[in-house]
Amino acid sequence: MVKKSFIMVFISCIMLCGCIEMETKTSIKKDGKCFESISIKASLIPPGEEDSSMMTTIKENGYEVSMSTKGTETCFTASKTHDSVKAMYSGKHFDSVSGELVDGNKNVDYSDFNLFFFRKIVLKEHLLPDTQQSGMSEKNLLGKIARSSMNMKRVIEMPFPISSSNADFINKKTNTATWSINESMISNGYIIEISSTYVNYPAVSVLIVLLIVVSTLASSAAKSAKRRSINISS
Repeated sequence: MVKKSFIMVFISCIMLCGCIEMETKTSIKKDGKCFESISIKASLIPPGEEDSSMMTTIKENGYEVSMSTKGTETCFTASKTHDSVKAMYSGKHFDSVSGELVDGNKNVDYSDFNLFFFRKIVLKEHLLPDTQQSGMSEKNLLGKIARSSMNMKRVIEMPFPISSSNADFINKKTNTATWSINESMISNGYIIEISSTYVNYPAVSVLIVLLIVVSTLASSAAKSAKRRSINISS
């Protein structure tokens, strides 16, 4: 478990420049695998500000990690491919609010209904109200200030066209949905919902043709049998 969140690692930057961009992204692949990534960008972070033990912990959990500095902007990224969506949420993964590497702490509903010509993927993330951050303690106030100063985004990429979602923005070309997470949503709780549907229209067309052919043959066979029965009777 990471002992220090990225928010606290970059807290000094928040006080200086007032803004950090953090994006957590989940890409669900057609083969069922799941690519997870986190990106944090901030300005005015002094060189060497990153927590080496935190970086080591992340790498030990199978993540590819990189940190680069360009001018006054520092960018941290980490990514990993999981065997499945359920494997990601049940094991260690990045929390979309704190940026910490955590064990499965979200209430997640995931289903993948797959037939030969039809497939529907549904994902729901339930974030419960953050009751532990209530009160006026120094820690809670710092947490609220930090989150209020951050530009937090949750991005989910589906393997097929998005059929429904409560996202703030949907890119139909890339099948991605984006949510902007704010302090009110964290304090009160929120639900992320998205579904993706795939219909194999060529397979459906072939199936319809086969059904028509079978139905025609069956009808012809029934008529032939009826005529033979009439002939025998007469």
